[in-house]
Amino acid sequence: MSFSIDDKVRLAEKLGEIGIRRVQIGFTGKSAADREVVRRLRANGSGLRLGGMLLLSDKDWQEQVAIACDTGIDVLTMMFPASDIRLQIGLKISRKQMLDFSVGAVE
Repeated sequence: MSFSIDDKVRLAEKLGEIGIRRVQIGFTGKSAADREVVRRLRANGSGLRLGGMLLLSDKDWQEQVAIACDTGIDVLTMMFPASDIRLQIGLKISRKQMLDFSVGAVE
């Protein structure tokens, strides 16, 4: 299911109204629409703690970190696909390589 920018803003605001204080917006380093959601929520003064996320397996992950942080998010979740099939077939790396890369990314 895909939500429009307006839908995401309304949903986040409703979550805030019922007491949810942190909302994960999406891939703020990659998606202009998700960055717009953050911009609108900040402009509306929602007071929510806003989170973004990215995949460390993306080749441009470092650029995404910079872009995401510039949006004004409070939390950035950095993920790496960890299934054996995805690592071995899709990314062609070992579990140890994935762990080493993930640790290095946050040091």
